[in-house]
Amino acid sequence: MGHEFGGGILKVARKLIPKQAVAALQDKGIDVDELINLSMNPEVKGTIVVIEEHKKNEKVEISLD
Repeated sequence: MGHEFGGGILKVARKLIPKQAVAALQDKGIDVDELINLSMNPEVKGTIVVIEEHKKNEKVEISLD
C-alpha cells in the first residue's frame, strides 16, 4: 500500500517538476516517467539511479524503499 501511495505522490509531483529539471534528468539518461512507473511496483526496491559529477563534487542517488 505504501508504494501505491508513494507512486501517487510521484505522479502529482511529476506535474510540478519544472520542464528544465525533467530535461536535465533526461540529458543524464533518466526517464522520469519510468521512475514513477517503477515506484508503483512494490517489488522494486533499492537504488535505481546514481549520478556522480566529479567536477562539481556532487552525487545524486534515487532509491526506493
